[in-house]
Amino acid sequence: MNKLVKLCVFVGLLLCATTLFAKDRVQILNSDSLGAVYINAGRIFSLYVDQARDLLKPENAGELEKIEVQMSTHFPGKFSFADFFKKLDSFAESKIFVPDGAFWLSIDEELRPALSISAKIKPLELFEFVQKRLGSKKIVPGKNEKNLLEFEIPTPGYNMTLSVADDGIILSAASAKGKEDLARWKSLAANAANQSTLIALEVDVNRIKSWLAEKAQGSKRSESFECLSNFKVLSAALQLYAVDNGKEMDSLDQALLKTEGYIAEGIYCPKAGKYSLNTDKELVCSIHGTVNEPVWSKKIPRVDASTYLKPFESFVVLVNATGAEIKAKINDKNLLEQWVAIGKQQMLAVRQMANTQMGQLPEDQRQKGLKLIDSIKIVVDGGWLNVSIAGLDEKTVISGITGITGAAAAIVTPYFKKARAAMRNRISDRRTKRAELAGNLDKGYVECNYSRKPLYMALENFLVEEDNLPETFGFDYLKEKGYLQSIPECPAGGKYELMRDGMDYDIKCSMHDHD
Repeated sequence: MNKLVKLCVFVGLLLCATTLFAKDRVQILNSDSLGAVYINAGRIFSLYVDQARDLLKPENAGELEKIEVQMSTHFPGKFSFADFFKKLDSFAESKIFVPDGAFWLSIDEELRPALSISAKIKPLELFEFVQKRLGSKKIVPGKNEKNLLEFEIPTPGYNMTLSVADDGIILSAASAKGKEDLARWKSLAANAANQSTLIALEVDVNRIKSWLAEKAQGSKRSESFECLSNFKVLSAALQLYAVDNGKEMDSLDQALLKTEGYIAEGIYCPKAGKYSLNTDKELVCSIHGTVNEPVWSKKIPRVDASTYLKPFESFVVLVNATGAEIKAKINDKNLLEQWVAIGKQQMLAVRQMANTQMGQLPEDQRQKGLKLIDSIKIVVDGGWLNVSIAGLDEKTVISGITGITGAAAAIVTPYFKKARAAMRNRISDRRTKRAELAGNLDKGYVECNYSRKPLYMALENFLVEEDNLPETFGFDYLKEKGYLQSIPECPAGGKYELMRDGMDYDIKCSMHDHD
């Protein structure tokens, strides 16, 4: 298995450093697939190699050094991008493995992978390249021809075949029986057929929930039938004991049954249930019940994972040359709207933090960064939660794996929890605290707290719905934008004022709030 792991790691590294159409797809999108991913390996590999070669030019040495310094703050260690780019260039130049089309990977209901890579390959040379990196641990192909190598890979549950030909690589399970089902995976196949698509992924969450439930039920039934078989053996032994001794056992004594030869050895429940006799002298398992009333015949609850997945139906990721989109289909409308609202609050907090953090940058770079953040949209699209980013170029999209992600992590990570609390603390939580305090204060405060409730609700909705907030705004602005029908007044004559402290917002009354 160590050889298999090393081989898979090697192939994985090639695809991570790289990774054209649906016509390149071997049978991957099957009737029993739980999910699949498509990667335009040829396009990504080509762009990475071009970028590597460009950065290795003498005139770009300064730029490469900047990348090394920047990335070392996020990925400390001895890793060198210069060395990596040189090895990538050398490997591409050897032309023993050059992705020129699609990479497909799917998982079926038996958790068997199916993989297909379209590439120009020199099988024997690629095999020698891998063997050198495995050292003394050699692998032996089942078929060894000039343009085709095949490896049989045994696993505990099934056997897999890895085929390396001059036009690509295929990994499949010998026992896989699913038939190709393009109707079910129509959306994913269409995304993969689009020339601008770089990555497309789809997970059938509904299918996974059903699969988990079936597995849980099947497992319980299997254990119960094994327990039922034990019941038959023990029941026969108890009947023989009663005939031979002229009386039934008052309590189950397997040691006595074994000593007198009624059973060959102790009999135990597969789930460690305890066997005993009830008041009717009927054999009982503490887990699976009795023969007349088996527990497994009743409704079996879904496993915990199905509960966690309950709101979800499908999950989709799409990355193309100009942007990316992540979608989750959610069957709970209230939950969907709540998550979108929270997401918008988070993006507002991120923008405010980024604006502060990028204050030292030149104005054009700062505006470019803010524009990138502003291009991220979180919306409800039918029954889908949709997070998208648009207006990028292909280099930015692909390089973003190390560039944008690292920069965003550097900005957001130290402040994420603080931002979330700051945006909600003095709105929902502050309003709740005031309601709790009202019971211990005078009637005037209670009435004032109730009166300003519409202001809090309007403020919450405004912060969630608006993408671009003005530097300053008041209640008149909320009314003008349609979030308030009228501006309430304190019953005791106090004046309401909208307060802002950094990212915090609060509504105070001049008469009742003095903190």
